[in-house]
Amino acid sequence: MVEKKGWSRLRRMGSSALGASGRYVGDLLLDGFRAQGAKEEARRQRLLRAGQEMAAALGDLKGAAMKLGQILSSDPELLPPEMAKALTVLQRQAPPMPFSKVQQILEEDWGPERLDLFAEIEAEPLGAASLGQVHKGRLHDGRRVALKVQYPGVRDSLEADLGHLKRLLSINPVANIRKQAGAYVEELRERFLLESDYLEELKNLEAGAELLAFIPDLVVPKGIPELTTDRVLAMEQLDGIPLLDAFETMTQEERDRIGETLVLTWSGSFHLHQFVHGDTHPGNFIYLEDGRLGLLDFGCVRRFEPAMTDGFLKLLVATWEERYDDLPQLYSDLGFGRGQVKQRPDVLRAFGEVGLTPFLHEGPFDFAQWPLREGVQGFLLENLEFARMVPPPEALVYLRVLVGLRGLLHTGRCRVDARHLAMNLARDRLGFTKPEESA
Repeated sequence: MVEKKGWSRLRRMGSSALGASGRYVGDLLLDGFRAQGAKEEARRQRLLRAGQEMAAALGDLKGAAMKLGQILSSDPELLPPEMAKALTVLQRQAPPMPFSKVQQILEEDWGPERLDLFAEIEAEPLGAASLGQVHKGRLHDGRRVALKVQYPGVRDSLEADLGHLKRLLSINPVANIRKQAGAYVEELRERFLLESDYLEELKNLEAGAELLAFIPDLVVPKGIPELTTDRVLAMEQLDGIPLLDAFETMTQEERDRIGETLVLTWSGSFHLHQFVHGDTHPGNFIYLEDGRLGLLDFGCVRRFEPAMTDGFLKLLVATWEERYDDLPQLYSDLGFGRGQVKQRPDVLRAFGEVGLTPFLHEGPFDFAQWPLREGVQGFLLENLEFARMVPPPEALVYLRVLVGLRGLLHTGRCRVDARHLAMNLARDRLGFTKPEESA
């Protein structure tokens, strides 16, 4: 069950944060009595405990609260490594609901006739996530299926969490964020509510399989319409191991191949088809027995206008061609800074050198060696006015994808020639000519 009452959820999140903060400060005071080596170990343990307490609280609350934890843990550089490691439990296994509740939902949505189609449904969940949990099943005809069953009350909890988020954004010190608060929350509400409708996800599975068919090493599970309702999604079961586990034993050649598949999947679908699978947290990737990559969870999908997808390519082309004076207008055209970007071209160029590094590097780029957090922190300290460059609401899903994808490539120590892939897309969409082709 998902706790639905808004103030009750907020109180639990707040009490968890305050409790962790109090213990953190209390332990910090003891550092004055510790030797230097003991201080460092104590600091590490404080961060680890704080991450564990946050993971437990967000995992119990599920819904949008748990999604926040998944996003925070999707890139190992967003948080101190001790906290990020503790939060990775939310990528794989959240506290599950009892199987008796799962059975009740299946009986209510299916009735006895469709239940009788099953020879077995495993009581132990294969995985438990923010909106529902997955169980293995086997039909009498021999097919092995995965059943995603939604937590009761999850839609009400989403509304409560989004209401709290809007209040927090409305008091943000950055004026442009305050002004965009309503639009940001409305964008997130639309994404989350669509994600909570499994009939919509079934359609996304079918569309994703068709649009991503150009990626040879990618597998999208087939949905089973006759067993799917708005609270139960049935699909074929993919056999493999979590991608994070597979990364631990891969050769560098295999890491690079998977990395290229990841980059092609998101850059190709976004720029060629204006379609994005919006949930790149590691739990949605399975390394299959035949070496291909299985992509799960098509609940969060967004479609874009070509003007936006081409607009991001135009930023890259202007940077490659050193047309830096064009950058303010290109960012404005995309809706950054509420359509009124006033940053100087040299500031936007400097930001690109930090945030677009893989697309400026010639040859395979080693994502494990990209110090993004330090680079962004240093840039923002020197350019405080950049905080006004808030993104447009419709770009939130895409930017979330970039954070998650970067985290996967960093964790997997993948090397990918992202510049070459992006230039090919710019050629196909904009007629861009590569430097070596124009020579």
